[in-house]
Amino acid sequence: MKKNFREKKLLAKIFLILLISSCSILSKNMFRQGEIFFNGGRHLSESWNDKIKMKRFSWFQELSLSFDFVIGELKRESNFLKWINEDEEKKIISCNKIYVSFYYVPKKNNVLKANFFNQLPPGLHPIELNSLKENLRMHPDFSENFLGLYEFKSFCSKTNEKQQFSIFLPGYNKVNLKL
Repeated sequence: MKKNFREKKLLAKIFLILLISSCSILSKNMFRQGEIFFNGGRHLSESWNDKIKMKRFSWFQELSLSFDFVIGELKRESNFLKWINEDEEKKIISCNKIYVSFYYVPKKNNVLKANFFNQLPPGLHPIELNSLKENLRMHPDFSENFLGLYEFKSFCSKTNEKQQFSIFLPGYNKVNLKL
């Protein structure tokens, strides 16, 4: 009987500690980063095993996602470029680097979206690559990474330098990002 009481008391203490620590997390704005991949692809009768490595930058308010930005470089020798059409090929001729991205802002928070994109480095110029966008949306890794509510944006960089920049979103610490 004493043993059973001690076990219940220990479980109650563990539960109380977990409850208190989880409540302290709820009052914080957090930033996290990680990676996702688009592995392999197919165009007409050709398939490939290339991958697009994408960095993921996520801002949370308590347990809710406030802003998420996923971006990766599309290398010149990448087979994924087979998914662009002739008009899009003309757009990327002068680009030294091509970046593809997906972003999520809940409830169409245009102020937060504008704030974020206004802080991107001046060397990243938006370009329309709709054919590539549609193919990436059909890729199995798109749904595997739960990107269904995300918007697509692509960028051209005229330099070969790595992109490094700082982002400050209201209510969060300033973060330094490297692409």
